[in-house]
Amino acid sequence: MIKKYTVITGASSGIGRSAAIKFAEEGKNLILAARNEAALKELKKELESKCQSSIIVKSVDLSKEQEVKEFWASLGDYQIETFVNNAGFGKKTTVEQMDLEDISEMIDLNIKALVYLSTKFVAQYRDVAGTTLVNVGSLAGYSIFNESVVYSASKFFVSAFTEGLAKELEVNKHLLKVKILAPGPVETNFEAVAKNVSTVNYQETFPQYHTADQMADFLLELVNSDKVLGKVNRDEMTFSLVDGIFEKIGFESSK
Repeated sequence: MIKKYTVITGASSGIGRSAAIKFAEEGKNLILAARNEAALKELKKELESKCQSSIIVKSVDLSKEQEVKEFWASLGDYQIETFVNNAGFGKKTTVEQMDLEDISEMIDLNIKALVYLSTKFVAQYRDVAGTTLVNVGSLAGYSIFNESVVYSASKFFVSAFTEGLAKELEVNKHLLKVKILAPGPVETNFEAVAKNVSTVNYQETFPQYHTADQMADFLLELVNSDKVLGKVNRDEMTFSLVDGIFEKIGFESSK
């Protein structure tokens, strides 16, 4: 029997790491990608000590176009059933104070790498039953947050791209399912990176938030559902599964 793999980018910490653990507990074979090779190897050792899954780790900087292309090429020998585009980052500051290199890197990682990998995956697996693409967006992809305008804009792209791609595949009767996860505040190192500080006290910063483990559970719930969007409600921090939010105009089957 051919082994099938779940690919997770940004797997060395946060939601990606927790999702890797959850998938492995379900017996899934994993290909885990991130820049932090040491953290990936540590996670691989941890998972192999308690699961029978095959764990492959790949150190890659997905903000660099050539490495994105090489990463996709390296997956050619594997049969993929689920692809989770989770890698991304934000910076918390006003647009006028933001470093242009940070903006460029954010666009390269949050948008360009995600689109490249999504497009390649769809082209190869669109008619393979049981396959799923999950792009990890954000509540910021459905709301514009103060001092996160560029990040919000990058995630609005992810939201529109993913919802549109899901609809496109649906109307053309392809088998691949496309979904988007839109978390709110999650207790990871994301906020510390965004604020350029060593740590963030989430209890003091946010009235409500989720843990990475909770969000990983939501991700698996989304994957196992027939819905396109798994979104956190900002006011109540509840999680809901819906068909999507954006109005879809003019979609007709081209088959």
